[in-house]
Amino acid sequence: RHTVLAVEVRDPREQELADVGELRLVDPETGRQLRVDTRDKKLRERFATAAADERRSLVTMLAAAGGRHVALSTEGDWLRPLAAFLRRSAK
Repeated sequence: RHTVLAVEVRDPREQELADVGELRLVDPETGRQLRVDTRDKKLRERFATAAADERRSLVTMLAAAGGRHVALSTEGDWLRPLAAFLRRSAK
C-alpha cells in the first residue's frame, strides 16, 4: 500500500576504471591487498561490463519488488532530474 521510491546516486567514476597505471587496492574488511594494472584495456573493459551488469541487476530487482527507481548522478545537477521524475510520477 505504500509507495516506494529508490533513489540511486551514481558516481560516473565508479562505472569505469581509469587508466592510471598500477594500483594497490585494499579490502577494508579483510585487509587483503590486490595489485591492479589499469593500463590493461581488457581489465578496464571487464570492469565496465561488471558495473553495467550490476546496474541492470539493481533495476531488475527493484522492478520485481514493485518499487519505483530514479538514478541521479554526482556529476552535475541532480535536483532537476529528480524534480522531473517526481513530476512525471505524480501524473
